[in-house]
Amino acid sequence: MYDIKFEEEEGVPRGLVAETETIDVKAQISSVLPLLDKHSALIVNRNGQYYGMVDSRSMYRARGPLTFGKNQTVEKYVSKAPRLERSTRIDDVILGFSKAKVKALPVVENGQIIGVLDRSTLIKVMLSLRMLNDIKVSEAMSSPVVAVNDGIALAQAKAVMENNRISRLLVLRDGKFAGLLTYFTLIKNYSVENEALPEMKSSRRSPADAEISGIIETNPRTLSQDRDLAYAARSMIENEISSLIVTDGREQPIGMLTMGDILEAAAARRRIEESRIFVSGLDDDMMEYEQGIRGGLRDLVSKLEGKELKIDHVTLHVKRIKGNRYDINARAAISNGSTISAHITDFLLERTFREAIALLKRDMIKEKEKVLGSRKARDRWRVIE
Repeated sequence: MYDIKFEEEEGVPRGLVAETETIDVKAQISSVLPLLDKHSALIVNRNGQYYGMVDSRSMYRARGPLTFGKNQTVEKYVSKAPRLERSTRIDDVILGFSKAKVKALPVVENGQIIGVLDRSTLIKVMLSLRMLNDIKVSEAMSSPVVAVNDGIALAQAKAVMENNRISRLLVLRDGKFAGLLTYFTLIKNYSVENEALPEMKSSRRSPADAEISGIIETNPRTLSQDRDLAYAARSMIENEISSLIVTDGREQPIGMLTMGDILEAAAARRRIEESRIFVSGLDDDMMEYEQGIRGGLRDLVSKLEGKELKIDHVTLHVKRIKGNRYDINARAAISNGSTISAHITDFLLERTFREAIALLKRDMIKEKEKVLGSRKARDRWRVIE
């Protein structure tokens, strides 16, 4: 079922790239919510250029009001998620999802976005590569869980989620487990200003005062903390859900496991962020470039490293000076104790990065040729006894 062709050292197969809707950053939120019922995430453009992604997770992180004004735009709820090149390796794909915390990432080919890679598709790939078999649910779950009574109001439930920095609540009825409530369920059902529940059309009360009992998921799926993540992932995929309630030996809820938890656990276990590559100074607006920057540094190291040049680590620091002007300092520490540095200031982050890499590469080649020349000289005058 999960035998999907995606080799660990190869890029994203085009067959895994899905279609989604593209909206403008000024689109009204009331028109966006119905689209999120059809797609896991939406691409957001500004002035015709990629700006970010919006999904239920980015809406939770923005922590907006329970109801939206009729002219409220989607801009506040956009996540500045990175774009994936089709050549991106799976380890970097996992890292991209883990850091961006979105349900889908855009995939680029020849400079153009051709669609998105969905989080659930990535997890199917990970199952086919047996990446999740040796990680226990107890290692990845979030714990403890937060529970509320089903008689509290929507506004109260929202406040509990935000105060505890969670997007799901266990719901109790008469002290017993009754269901699950998600943040997106709250905003999806009560998103339009002054729109009341059907049973409240004649009431002066706000919809935010309604009890949560009418919108909870009453039959959420559970699993034991002793299961592995492969079992949990299959359960999520087969039941088209994104979370599971984790239980102990007495079948009492002790934690929550989400698709995001699975990806973060896999990223930590595989140590996919190379310890020799360090990037700093990136703010939220630069996040979409992070994977490209890391990939460029990784390619530089892999192409130049050899017997003549051993690289301990590479660091790169970015500083935005003003507007679209950037300052980049890059350094490569060589195992012989020397350091190669490159400093460049220019307009546009991508161009400044390319120029910094070119300078670093030029001087690293010089260092490599210097070492090679010294070795040839020693060989020429070597005394044979």
